[in-house]
Amino acid sequence: MRIDCSANPTRCYKHASTAAIRVRCKSAVALAVASLLALPWTAEGDVPTDRIPNSVTLPAAYPDSWVFVYAMDYSVAVGSFAIVDVAAGTKEYKGQFQGAFYPALIDAVNTPDLYVAETFFEKGAHGARTDVLTITEKSTLQPVAQITLPGAKRGILPGNVMDVTRDGRLALIFNFTPASSVSVVNLDKRRVLSEVPVPGCTSVYPSGTHGFSSLCADGTLVSFTLDEKGRAVGEHRSTAFNDIEKDVLYLEPATAGTMSYFVSAQGNVWPIDMTTDAPAIGEPWPLMTREEAADGWRTADGPFVGLDENGRLYVRLYRETGYDKQTDDNTEVWVYDVSTRKRVGRIPLKNGGSSIDVTRGKTPYLVVTAAGDPSMGQSIDVYDGSTGEYLRTIGGWHNSFLTLVQARR
Repeated sequence: MRIDCSANPTRCYKHASTAAIRVRCKSAVALAVASLLALPWTAEGDVPTDRIPNSVTLPAAYPDSWVFVYAMDYSVAVGSFAIVDVAAGTKEYKGQFQGAFYPALIDAVNTPDLYVAETFFEKGAHGARTDVLTITEKSTLQPVAQITLPGAKRGILPGNVMDVTRDGRLALIFNFTPASSVSVVNLDKRRVLSEVPVPGCTSVYPSGTHGFSSLCADGTLVSFTLDEKGRAVGEHRSTAFNDIEKDVLYLEPATAGTMSYFVSAQGNVWPIDMTTDAPAIGEPWPLMTREEAADGWRTADGPFVGLDENGRLYVRLYRETGYDKQTDDNTEVWVYDVSTRKRVGRIPLKNGGSSIDVTRGKTPYLVVTAAGDPSMGQSIDVYDGSTGEYLRTIGGWHNSFLTLVQARR
């Protein structure tokens, strides 16, 4: 068909464009078909079809080399717990589940569940508050039960704010209103049993077979024995040993077996045997010499101690030099034999570190949250716990603050 463009230029333009498009489409189809024919033939059965959603199950008992990493979004105080295999060269990331508003996590090891104490607000960050203990299945990372904690007073504070008794039957959750107490939860029946007042004390540590202890503002350690109904039927208070004013103990000890090792602000270690209802407080011993302390070496608050099954205590220290504190090149982990109370190693941290954990088993790994590449966010550095050799970096987490959670009990 012939078109008079001078009489109807718009119609002429439309026809010209349509024709050009048809030519381009035909050429593109021909090129695509030719390209496909040129490819080697692959049978349909050779290419697996991915299922959506595609999820896998984890073992009910986690391997020794798996650790918990809490990635928190400070803007909403809500984050996620990631499960990471620090021994793996690939596919280190095993899964994740959420925790609401500064949650506390416990892996009781001998159960198929994880226990998370968390807080929800009716309107996101405000409104009516509800505290709960969420029971999450390890294999699927799905919640299987949720126990409401009365009073909306779960302690959202630093320290050991949740634990389980040594027999694994009761959960212990610290409250602060600011009156302090401990909620006792039966994990088998999944219900709150009682509330034990602990005036002037903070944090909760399992002691005896069926009880707990708490550090108090007068420098003592108070301990309670619980009956089957979660009521305190026995109480013991130690002599004052925690110098609150001059050498206060940090609230997160390294624990393995019956022993808990508390580290103080001035670099002293206090061993406490939690086997009995009246814990035995041992003699303190120093982490550093006077010369090392004068050179600026300091302990730091936070998750900074770990203990392996070989009786080695790992403590993160930093060298304070003017305004430079805990930077990349002045942070180390010092390793001690707790039986001899002697330092047996120093591990310089390749990328610094803000929290540490030590895996269990015959081959311990030292795991450190590190600064990493600024463009990639924080990372996890892994070291051989026995030799101190840097092994690998696992990263990175964007826009989140990472903390290693020493949740194994």
